[in-house]
Amino acid sequence: MVYPENEESASENKEAPNSSNTQESSNQSSSNHSSSLGSSNHSNNNQSSSSGSSNHNNGLGSSNSSSNLESSNQSSGSGSNNQGSCCCICISVTTDQCPHCQISCCQNHLDTHRLGEFCQPWRVEEMEGVGRILVASRDISAWEKVVYDEAVVVAPADSPVCLGCLSKVDGSVRCTKCKWLLCSQECENSRHHTEECSLYQLNGVAPEVQDFEQPHRAYSTILAIQRLLLASRTNKRAEDALDTLMDHWETRKEAGSVCFALEVMTKFFQEKLGLDWVTLEAVQHAYGVLKTNSVGFHGRDGRALFPLVCIMSHSCYGNAEPTDGMKEYATFRAKRKIRKGEEITHMYIPCLNSTYSMQEILNKEWLFECKCSRCVDPTEFSSYFSSKQCSCGGHFLKHQEDDICELICDGCSARLNFTQQINREKELMLKISTLTKDELLALEDKLIEDGYHQHHHILIALYQRYLETVREVDEESLILVSRYSKRIFDVLMKLNPGCTNKSGKYLSLMIEADMKLISIKKKRNEIDDEDFRSGLRQVVQARKMAAKLQSNFCK
Repeated sequence: MVYPENEESASENKEAPNSSNTQESSNQSSSNHSSSLGSSNHSNNNQSSSSGSSNHNNGLGSSNSSSNLESSNQSSGSGSNNQGSCCCICISVTTDQCPHCQISCCQNHLDTHRLGEFCQPWRVEEMEGVGRILVASRDISAWEKVVYDEAVVVAPADSPVCLGCLSKVDGSVRCTKCKWLLCSQECENSRHHTEECSLYQLNGVAPEVQDFEQPHRAYSTILAIQRLLLASRTNKRAEDALDTLMDHWETRKEAGSVCFALEVMTKFFQEKLGLDWVTLEAVQHAYGVLKTNSVGFHGRDGRALFPLVCIMSHSCYGNAEPTDGMKEYATFRAKRKIRKGEEITHMYIPCLNSTYSMQEILNKEWLFECKCSRCVDPTEFSSYFSSKQCSCGGHFLKHQEDDICELICDGCSARLNFTQQINREKELMLKISTLTKDELLALEDKLIEDGYHQHHHILIALYQRYLETVREVDEESLILVSRYSKRIFDVLMKLNPGCTNKSGKYLSLMIEADMKLISIKKKRNEIDDEDFRSGLRQVVQARKMAAKLQSNFCK
């Protein structure tokens, strides 16, 4: 058994491979951190930086704002300056400071920066052609709370759910006032439902629902847009978010069906709900803002708009992750050490997807091409996670020349058709998702013969599926659970190192299998008492680490 030596070893500071570790001086502008990640709003023309982030333009603030950051007192917000420094939240010039950490922060945003006993350890910076990003205002240790944010809007994703808490519904409970579905009568007075309830009751609007598991047009985008527009009239944070976040409407309006649907929606707001102040332009903008910036939560039954999380850029090698999914609030902790001046980033997509799959999703959903350190490294930090192995021992890496895209072996220069290979992998992924345990084992041998090595994403998907389906606790199954969990864990330590929930999950599976295997060997007298006790000590120590990784713990 080989586990991480202690609970800190998984969270050591691990720079993106091949990146420069040189720290810029405090008076350099954020343009030196050209690694901006693709937050929901992304520019596709920017180059990545060594810190492993992609490109984005989250549009917080005017798109015409100057990209020249202020000097160290202004950009870092520390120290005194008679002429004022930039607020760490809104970047406006201020002479005010946080009384606890002395970072520059205007009175309007002190409550956003200082939450109880916690000062947010970052500042907002502008990057030319990108927009606003979050940059560490001091060195941040692994496990530290990095970002805390509260949603300005929560709404259903597309299926019928409770309008109070977004839980599943079965049709047995309805609001006594507006007749919309609830999970219990307690949710009737939820703050999320109060204002819309009056509108629905006054205008006699309530949907008929036949299937509670399928998407319903009344619960799709219309509710989210309605809630955002209503909130923007009474909630300053919601108003600011709607005013400053980008919508990518120039691209989204190319879909004629979307334009037509939003026209119908505008008429519904105006004529059915009596919201005569709602304009088509406002609906289009709200739609774009939500499509670009909202995140799924509550088991993907809901969506939420977090003003600060919107500024966080995407990177396939992100350095922060949410501790407990996304609810009405979001808490992110550092996965590994984040140095002062480094951009704070997170992943929009689970890291155990191939680079090609991630790029396709990011292009489709967020309209940008990721150029983070993982995406620009064809070997993916020497994991070859998305690359088949050639019979010569080399790996097939993507090569693009003009309009021709091929996979070329880095050992013997053999070639594969890129499109055919990606389509084949999509077929395999669909097939794997339906197979039984025995079918998976049979397929594994065939895939290995075909060049899919044990760290390839297809084999990793197969291992994940096996761990989901296996129920037996016989020795052979336990050996495979331990082996497959370790292979997934090893890949995670390359692609997503640090104190992550997912690494804790697979470490835990490996530990539990190993503990049972030790007990089996002890009963057969295959190990002596000393080895048994030594093995148990390793398992107990690793179990503590796995539990911590899967917890919501923050320093």
